Amino acid sequence: MLQQTYWLALHVWLVHSKQHMIQENEGLFGSAICALITRRVFEWSWLIVRLWLKQEDVPAMSIGTELEHFMEYVFGFCAALDEAFLQEAPEGSAKAVRVQDNELKEGQVGLVPCVKEVLWTNVFFGACARDHQHLEELAVYLIRQRIALEALPRTAFLTGRMTWADFPLKGQ
Repeated sequence: MLQQTYWLALHVWLVHSKQHMIQENEGLFGSAICALITRRVFEWSWLIVRLWLKQEDVPAMSIGTELEHFMEYVFGFCAALDEAFLQEAPEGSAKAVRVQDNELKEGQVGLVPCVKEVLWTNVFFGACARDHQHLEELAVYLIRQRIALEALPRTAFLTGRMTWADFPLKGQ
């Protein structure tokens, strides 16, 4: 169940980050729709985790506390991802992944290393090497999804007409 919650949190953040990109340029009505999307996505994730906890036979009296811990984790994870993309990809993720080390601005480390550090800290909790294949693949997956969402038209997102980016396996 733990892996499912991290996977869910990652995708909740992706949806939240897209709505935030849209919301920045919206009027009052569009901004309200975007805020509603984020609120509902987070509420849905809390419900899913609550059901997973029940399925795992977590005692009923502990579910609220466990869910609260999950919420704290998710908000911290989301804030760390927000900061990583704000710092390392202010002009978009596609452009940021093409930046060479000698082109980085002061204080930047590069999008991929920064995202890997956030994932290593918040998903792997330092339990693997920083160059572990799973960490590398998860960072690439996250950045590919973010690039796809950045390119997704507003209407496609708001009407739910979107798909996740493909993720070819090595050797394909």
